[in-house]
Amino acid sequence: MTEAKPQIVEEIARLLDQQRHIHKLLDEIVDIIEFRTAYLRWDTQSLKIVQTLAPEKYDRFVDFFESNSNRKLLDASIEEYVRTMGTGKNGFTEELPFDPEEQSRLRFLEHLKVLDELSFRIESVLADIEGHLFADLMEKELEAAKVLKPISLRAAGTLAGVVLERHLRKVALKHNVTIPKPETTLRDLNDPLKLGKVYDFDTWRKIQQLGDLYHICSHQRSRDPKSDEVEDLIEGVYSVLKSVA
Repeated sequence: MTEAKPQIVEEIARLLDQQRHIHKLLDEIVDIIEFRTAYLRWDTQSLKIVQTLAPEKYDRFVDFFESNSNRKLLDASIEEYVRTMGTGKNGFTEELPFDPEEQSRLRFLEHLKVLDELSFRIESVLADIEGHLFADLMEKELEAAKVLKPISLRAAGTLAGVVLERHLRKVALKHNVTIPKPETTLRDLNDPLKLGKVYDFDTWRKIQQLGDLYHICSHQRSRDPKSDEVEDLIEGVYSVLKSVA
């Protein structure tokens, strides 16, 4: 996700830059089809960005353009304003009850506000997405460990231990905790995280115990792990994933 950041930033900047062309078509609107075509192309590209980075704003973003028969005229969408141009005129004055170009411009500005906001918080948005994807991946790996358990207790326990190590590395990075060794074990991660006050003694002790179970599973010279020990390891890692962030 971090590798995609420059492309996403560039795409948002490009879409924001295109506003000049859209505004010009609105200011000098002669051919409604030309404006609608240009706007639809812009809107389709923008929707992909909003759906990915701000799904909570997606429905509202769509609402700025799409028609809705239950909506009041002054709350209408760009599509409705464009379609209304030249219709619904006052029988005496031959004037519309509103300025469709101005109303369309206001809706378009609402679009731009959403994109502009995303351009300023792109770092945190991408970090949130990456965090969710990482959490989903680890949970799937723990599910795989459960599937492995009836086949190989060692393999299941080792996979759970690897998930725990990976999670603690990410936690250390997030909290700027220095890990002294490049090749880390659970102990190498656990002690600095406790000293860095990322979590308390009880959590530290719990992770130590999980590390002991992981060691039994991952070292062939150790005794064979028991079924309940592997179960405790998997469930313990689940718990740490939820409580340590």
